[in-house]
Amino acid sequence: MKAKMPNKPAETAQYVCMNCGAEFDFRRGDLACPSCGNTNKTELVAIDVRNYQPEENLYTDDDWHGG
Repeated sequence: MKAKMPNKPAETAQYVCMNCGAEFDFRRGDLACPSCGNTNKTELVAIDVRNYQPEENLYTDDDWHGG
């Protein structure tokens, strides 16, 4: 599981709305489903996130292990 920064702004990613099932790209602004207008962040799930540097900075070498 990835570490999450509390109260961080919505990240640029592809999302799926758990309310209506719509998938959409989000780049900036207020996160909302373009299909149903849902703004509940717990129901808008990022399914494809690329290189979010502020989050990557939270990790240390101890967080990466072999497996």
